[in-house]
Amino acid sequence: MTVSKSRCRGLTIGIIAVLASVAELTAQATTPHRAWTLSAGGMVYRVGDPNGTSVGVEAGFGRTGKKGVGFRMELGAILNSDGFYDFAGLAADLGLTVDAVRGARFQLTLSGGPSALVGGDSDGTPRAAVGGHAAARVVAWISPRVGLYGRSIARVTSRQGVFMPGASLGLVVHP
Repeated sequence: MTVSKSRCRGLTIGIIAVLASVAELTAQATTPHRAWTLSAGGMVYRVGDPNGTSVGVEAGFGRTGKKGVGFRMELGAILNSDGFYDFAGLAADLGLTVDAVRGARFQLTLSGGPSALVGGDSDGTPRAAVGGHAAARVVAWISPRVGLYGRSIARVTSRQGVFMPGASLGLVVHP
């Protein structure tokens, strides 16, 4: 499966546009505070040349205080990539979060913090990189405890300052 940079950008913009439009349809009534969230979904992740764009799965957890500030940890398994050298590995993002918008049906959370990537190319070359990320995550709550999320992320790593954009879609729950 080949996913180009422009498709990755288009998917990211589309996810944010569709989920952000939910805000227009929902009232901004306050929602009962539930501190913990768990999430799981699929992701598209640009791992750079010569590895190309990868697909994988991710899982995450986070805690948000009553004032809308918290933390979030996202762990991703990169299953394969479409570059010259196929890449597989693990990605991790730990971030400080701030709820920019929090309503009964819609939530927009901004985050930033450290990122890490470890794995290997199809020719056996190991690869590891550390850096930072900034992300925007929108959640459309379909019930008080279950929602659908879309996340757009930008990473910059120690590997020659490589820019690695990504996007993900999935399910989020308040346990």
